[in-house]
Amino acid sequence: QEELLRLQEDLHKTVLFISHDLDEALKIGDRIVLLRDGRIVQEGTPEDILTSPADDYVARFVEGADLTRVLTAATVMRPWGDVAVLGVDGPRTALRKMRTQGITSLFVLERYTHNLVGLVTAEDALALAQDGKRELDTIVRRDLITVAESTPVTELIPLMADLPHPLAVVDDRKRLAGVIVRGALLGALAEIKGGGNA
Repeated sequence: QEELLRLQEDLHKTVLFISHDLDEALKIGDRIVLLRDGRIVQEGTPEDILTSPADDYVARFVEGADLTRVLTAATVMRPWGDVAVLGVDGPRTALRKMRTQGITSLFVLERYTHNLVGLVTAEDALALAQDGKRELDTIVRRDLITVAESTPVTELIPLMADLPHPLAVVDDRKRLAGVIVRGALLGALAEIKGGGNA
């Protein structure tokens, strides 16, 4: 399986792989086609197949699959809400945005590219405002952990264990795509384990 994935990545060719093993199909396939009696029952991404089975046959076929290996950061992320922008927002504006959203930190974007730069905390913004300074640049925490939208949920759990703020999800241009809040991740995992009845 690993060799097939490596070859596909190197050659950039479409590969048609036939298997009766669902775990194998989930690991290898970008798109999966499920057949029954020679007819297509469902076609889609592994996530489509697992989260939205087309009928009872597909639901029974996928019921034992581990969704945490297929679901990604994009599945559990939320919109990021308000942010601070370097060169535009100062500490008092950042504090107001945090107060309005009921949060204690705020992601910071570059002014023109809108790339994610880091994050500021309420404590740092308050200290900066009390010092009479107006530029956020000196208090931006740039050693921020980020993940790609395609990061599997299983990799998010250890990253978020001690993270004091939401986890930033970025696209391939390093723009903020969304955030993952610990409660939302735990809720998604509970729903997965409960078969969607949580």
